[in-house]
Amino acid sequence: EVRMANIFSLLENPFYLIQIRDLFLKEKNLPPKSELMEKLIVNSFEFDDGKFDDNLEQSYEELMQLLGKLAMAMQLVQQSKLEDRTDYQKLFNKQNRELLQHSGLLSKEASTWQFVHNNFREYLAAKYLSELTQEEVLAYISVGSDINPSWFNVLGFLTEIPLTWDLTSWIVENNPE
Repeated sequence: EVRMANIFSLLENPFYLIQIRDLFLKEKNLPPKSELMEKLIVNSFEFDDGKFDDNLEQSYEELMQLLGKLAMAMQLVQQSKLEDRTDYQKLFNKQNRELLQHSGLLSKEASTWQFVHNNFREYLAAKYLSELTQEEVLAYISVGSDINPSWFNVLGFLTEIPLTWDLTSWIVENNPE
């Protein structure tokens, strides 16, 4: 199942090993990597919803949009962490920061915020890009006809998300290696 889903590398991380094991025991199969990430995000959200008194379900779409915006911002500045006082607070108003703090996908270490694993950041950045036009996506990911190397992992996820245009053909045509 792990080989068929192409997620073997995730098993090296204890966090993913436990999450993938639980998902497999529940569903008796494993989805491809992008579907797996979506399921892990949904599971995290359901866990988060049970931790807080307020109804997080009513803010699901808003929280997902904020996580996507945060992931995209981190990808653009090529940082896996954002300083709370300088970057994070400039990106989000107080109400949005309070909502983001309900997500188990984020952690705060000292004065920085980060995703609990880079795969969540990369997947959420890919989801954010999937809502944009081809021209907008190419403006972010490419330098001329070359792909910016810092976007490779995000593109791995993006190729698995349905788009209105053919990303794989663009990659093969412009940067086959």
